[in-house]
Amino acid sequence: MEEWKEVRRSYLGDVTALEVGGSDTGRPRLLVGSGGVLAVHEARCGVSDALCRARVFQDGARVHGVAVSSRPGPKIVAAYGEERARFYRLARGREGEPALELVCGVGPLGHWVMDAAFLPTPEGGVARVALALSNNSVTVVDVDGSAGEARTAAVFECARTYLLYSARLFCSEQEDRVFVAAGTIFNSVLVWSFPLSATEGGDGTICGGQVTPCPPRCSLAGHQGSILKLCWSRDGRRLASCSDDRTARVWDLGPTAAAGAPHDGVCASLEAEKVIYGHDGRLWDCLFSDDSETLVTASEDCTCRFWSLSRARLAETDTSDLVATVGGHRGRGVWRIAATGDHLFTAGADGAVKVWLLRHCLVGGAIASTSLPSMRIASFEHSLPSAEGDARAAALAPTAGLRKAKKKSNKEWVRCLALAGLNAMYVGTNQGIVYAKSATGGPSDWQPLFASPRQMPLLCMEVIRPRDVDVPAGAHLVCSGDASGYFTVVAVAQQGASVGPCLQWRAHERRLLGIHRGKLATGGQVFSSDISGEVKWWEIDLGGLHAGGWAERPRLKARMQSPLKIRVLGVDYCASSGLVVCGDQSGNIMAFRHQDGRDPDVPLDLAILMDRQHGMEAVSFLRCEGSGVVLSGGRDAKMYTYEVRGDAEGAALCPVGIHVEKHVTAIEDKVELGGRGTYVAGFQSSDFFWSGMPRITARSSRSAVEDGGGHTPSSWRAASGPPSRTLRTTSSTCSASFLGTGRSLRDRSHRTCPTR
Repeated sequence: MEEWKEVRRSYLGDVTALEVGGSDTGRPRLLVGSGGVLAVHEARCGVSDALCRARVFQDGARVHGVAVSSRPGPKIVAAYGEERARFYRLARGREGEPALELVCGVGPLGHWVMDAAFLPTPEGGVARVALALSNNSVTVVDVDGSAGEARTAAVFECARTYLLYSARLFCSEQEDRVFVAAGTIFNSVLVWSFPLSATEGGDGTICGGQVTPCPPRCSLAGHQGSILKLCWSRDGRRLASCSDDRTARVWDLGPTAAAGAPHDGVCASLEAEKVIYGHDGRLWDCLFSDDSETLVTASEDCTCRFWSLSRARLAETDTSDLVATVGGHRGRGVWRIAATGDHLFTAGADGAVKVWLLRHCLVGGAIASTSLPSMRIASFEHSLPSAEGDARAAALAPTAGLRKAKKKSNKEWVRCLALAGLNAMYVGTNQGIVYAKSATGGPSDWQPLFASPRQMPLLCMEVIRPRDVDVPAGAHLVCSGDASGYFTVVAVAQQGASVGPCLQWRAHERRLLGIHRGKLATGGQVFSSDISGEVKWWEIDLGGLHAGGWAERPRLKARMQSPLKIRVLGVDYCASSGLVVCGDQSGNIMAFRHQDGRDPDVPLDLAILMDRQHGMEAVSFLRCEGSGVVLSGGRDAKMYTYEVRGDAEGAALCPVGIHVEKHVTAIEDKVELGGRGTYVAGFQSSDFFWSGMPRITARSSRSAVEDGGGHTPSSWRAASGPPSRTLRTTSSTCSASFLGTGRSLRDRSHRTCPTR
């Protein structure tokens, strides 16, 4: 029997420190701190394994920051976390490979280390380092390589001893001063300084010694939240701050702090030169360009954005100063950014470090991507109809006596929507009303089609075009499900008028959360799912539509129940194998064997269960392509291809291919555009992306439309006409963006109001 052995792997957690520095060979190195480990990589594009690693902290402390000396020869690296710092020499090993050699360490210092900066090295010394502490003080230490210890050179403390959330040091040898920007717990920034010459001499101890008080030079107020990061421009005249109030602010300090003008002891109050809005989450890091005309911000929304500091904003909502946006990260956001030459490095909570070519990021357009030449974008925004229009909708209730005269709430908003083609969409509201809306109509062109007698919120909606059934030309079915488990079908003609009465029945005992067409379903077949993982397969008789009615009530064809009791998000039927394949909210794939003649009230037998196929992320789409081929896409940015193998006694879904989409974090669908190739549609943060699959298409291309995020319900429609649409709803407003590519792509809708 083979013996199992424990294998130690590198830590793959959050990246909490990132810095670019030189080396004795002249090639830049990328230093990455993750957990208690510091790794050194080549600062270049492409996949890069670590050249060397060092365990900085052994007791669970994380490396919060890294600084690299700029002197010629072997570089000194300062890695700090919590109340300690370690100093390494980036040298060459015996075989010429890079190596991190520990010189000495310092701490605990009694307060957390917030920043480190290398000062001019004294004669005969290894390095002199200033450590900014969380009590608004700076301790300057001399690193002694021969003795293997760090000695105190000087200690400086601001006269205002506030606790800090962040700090940043700037050394100006020309002015013989070190400037400290301190982000206080009072949401303000204090700027103070001390002379470089005062760092000479000290008592040689690290925790004691004489403390030199320093008055603050200026106070910068304006943020409404904690200041998480500060950054100096190259010349020290500008300071940038980013906060958990989702803004970044740029301060022009001029001669007040960094230009060396005499200080008269008065603490000046300055206003921000520029306030930057636009991110959908907290800002974790910021960085100036070399010319100080562009600011890069990293956010919790998993994007980095480039802002022009020379463009003025006309209003808070104006984003004309947004130069470019890059994404690609997943999880809790982008935490650290660094740059050198032509490259930008981003790192975050997903444990990945991504490299971006700046010349690609800053070339025209609001999104850092290669847009198709024929892309064009337009939009519209229409509000829901007034109360008078809703009164007309109330008259459509199938049983007028059941609908209450007084609503539970006077406020009506959009809960779900679906697209029926290039110009038609349907909207379901929290009052249980279905509206038809034409994209070419005016703001008041809302036609009520149905009003629920129970006045329950509509939670899901889908448009089905019957195939292989004799129905009126252009007719389609608008299906919706409400919070009480009722399934409603309204037949609509091509011109948008309702055809006969609606069909309504109790499909589930609990909330009906999903309606699924199934690519291979014929006629009026449709799947429905509820919150408990129950899936039902319905067959709707469409024979009576020519006569303006329904021939009979829908028939339950099969019932499935997930053994995991988790909500199912994707369902389809594989006709060649007789399997109903499902994907749920926790990344599981399962299949049930369908047998003709079986009692539909008895759940189908579970034939296949693939646990956590998409990790912990939801299965966002699932499709049977025919000939036993099944596709699944997830919000882990992966798309799997399976083959159904086996016989009636035992079947298996065998993965035969995987596509990892680096441009999105949530794959929502795969789109076939005929001769134009195969594309993947999905979301990266708040942007909708569609990207060519390089192994299938002749060329890889992608495009993006600013939307509202992939975490909300969506409606898609593939067509072969003019532009596709991306729909967005906000409370009582519905808006749309049009993306034209010569052919239409898919339609994306979302809303910002809660639904679950």
